[in-house]
Amino acid sequence: MKNNKTAIIGVGYVGNAFRSIFPDAVLYDPFNPNVESASKEEVNTCDFALICVPTPTSDDGKTCDISI
Repeated sequence: MKNNKTAIIGVGYVGNAFRSIFPDAVLYDPFNPNVESASKEEVNTCDFALICVPTPTSDDGKTCDISI
């Protein structure tokens, strides 16, 4: 059985939770100084990625900003 290579993009609150499930995952978060971030090229070699980036809501809470 093949071991899939996993990437975690964004290592904040949610990304850190996934690290406990996927301890060998490739981490990519150039904005987090506490994480040794992999290169984009290494992330692109992974079989799948978990994208854990912020989705702040509007002031009224009805829409999410997914521009990131």
